[in-house]
Amino acid sequence: MRRGQRHNAITNSPVVRSFIRPVLSSVPAATAAATTSAARQETLNKYLGEVAQPDEQWLIPTQPSLVAAAGGAVVGVEDEGKRPESSDVKGKKRARVDELDGEAHAVEYDAAAGTRFGVQVRYSEDNLPLELDKYWAQRYRLFSLFDDGCEMDREGWYSVTPENVAAQIAERCRSGTIVDAFCGVGGNAIQFAFTCERVIALDTSPVRLACAAHNARVYGVADRITFILGDWVAWARAYAERLERGEVTSDEDRVECVFLSPPWGGIDYQTTLSTTAGPVQPPAKKKKRRRQSSGVDGGEDDPAAPARGGAGAYPLSALAPLHGADLFALARRMTPNVAMFLPRNVDLLELATLPGLGETEKVEVEESWMGWKCKAVTAYFGELAVGNGYVDGGADDLDR
Repeated sequence: MRRGQRHNAITNSPVVRSFIRPVLSSVPAATAAATTSAARQETLNKYLGEVAQPDEQWLIPTQPSLVAAAGGAVVGVEDEGKRPESSDVKGKKRARVDELDGEAHAVEYDAAAGTRFGVQVRYSEDNLPLELDKYWAQRYRLFSLFDDGCEMDREGWYSVTPENVAAQIAERCRSGTIVDAFCGVGGNAIQFAFTCERVIALDTSPVRLACAAHNARVYGVADRITFILGDWVAWARAYAERLERGEVTSDEDRVECVFLSPPWGGIDYQTTLSTTAGPVQPPAKKKKRRRQSSGVDGGEDDPAAPARGGAGAYPLSALAPLHGADLFALARRMTPNVAMFLPRNVDLLELATLPGLGETEKVEVEESWMGWKCKAVTAYFGELAVGNGYVDGGADDLDR
């Protein structure tokens, strides 16, 4: 788990990776029926054009294949053009599939129109919606290789983690196998692939998941990511139950870290604030300015700084699909090492008192600044937090 371990650098070498032996998919397909109904699976298969697979599928890191897994279906990430049934063939229209209503039809991938399942995923200044103007100006912050063909649906534009921020989180979460619970269009999953031996990325949207697989190919890391179309909550519960029964014994199958970046509430998430006064806090000492020349104040009155509880703070109950405390509890059933990417004004008192934290366990909160503005915060738990056995460095520690 520790950063800078020699074996991580060796494993990440392209030369060494070419000799890595095949590894078994971390979640057997046999448990899929326990978490996904037959009707839903049939619908997902229509979207993905999935073919029947054996119960156990071996994955070669340099030649991934289409596999099934618990909680959903895995999107294939084959090299484009090598197989006629490739999940994303450049410049070719895929077969038409029935949409959920059974009547309307949409081309699964239309490269010329820049759509997937009829949803726009490639934007230009000509077809950009007005509400995404400010995000278009930051497109190279989101993906430095944007001009190489990165894809995002409308929601992906305002929910993807900026690349530099994702790279910092990935370095802190360096591990063997990491789970990106809500991968979206793949901003975090791509960066995890540079620091972790294996990435399992889940999302419930076939459009965003297909975009994530495509973007991973653009960055050359698709062979290290297993994309699963399905509900992370159901997938995690199935994994936790297997872990508690002692069925997860191999290091290749064991999840070492879970990254949670759940939906915050849409483009207007900042309007979701706590209206309770909360416990009375002692007056804080005024802090020095972070940048004297810019006038940016890091004190308690700074609207860009994380909230210390009370009115005006973003509550964990506003997260989806579950209360933030429930998402955290489920992740901790899988591993003690959890990272949560949250709004900059999240209630830090809630983070410091999450159920399941040990009496002496510390929570580290790292602010993500771009320019002179705090964009978000990342909370680290377990060995990821400074003071709990991890490396030195980082941001504020909150003692319980």
